[in-house]
Amino acid sequence: MVNHLPLLGTIFGILILGAGMVLRKDTVKQTGLCTLVFAALSSALALLTGDPAGEVVKTFPGISESIVDYHENMAYMSLWILIPSGVLSAMAFYSIRKKEKASKNLVIAAMALSLLTAGMMSYVGKTGGQIRHSELRNQSAGTPAGQDTLQKSDENN
Repeated sequence: MVNHLPLLGTIFGILILGAGMVLRKDTVKQTGLCTLVFAALSSALALLTGDPAGEVVKTFPGISESIVDYHENMAYMSLWILIPSGVLSAMAFYSIRKKEKASKNLVIAAMALSLLTAGMMSYVGKTGGQIRHSELRNQSAGTPAGQDTLQKSDENN
């Protein structure tokens, strides 16, 4: 399913890039970086298919519109880290190809940002899972875990 590509691509990209860094093999690093770029690009497909799917899922019995909306908001927020991660990975790939001195620092930066991206995308995946899996939801409010905290802070402001 297209909606899993950004998360899974990021995880596989990190693993491949990490292996390339440990093995000190530029071709393995480049493969990992390309995988990270692919993961960032796949987010466009996930968004294009996610919005229509969200509208359909909201009509299912037992599915709260607020849960779907929260997942959509988290997905959009994740783009602020996923897209820069893809751009940085592309820059690191290009730097390795051109054998620039800055390539080592760019690869390290791409890895660090990709790790943050994986964390954010994992949270987005968790909120997506809460849509269809009620056992993952906060039982007291019927909302995604974490959203009740956000709602309380909004009420206090």
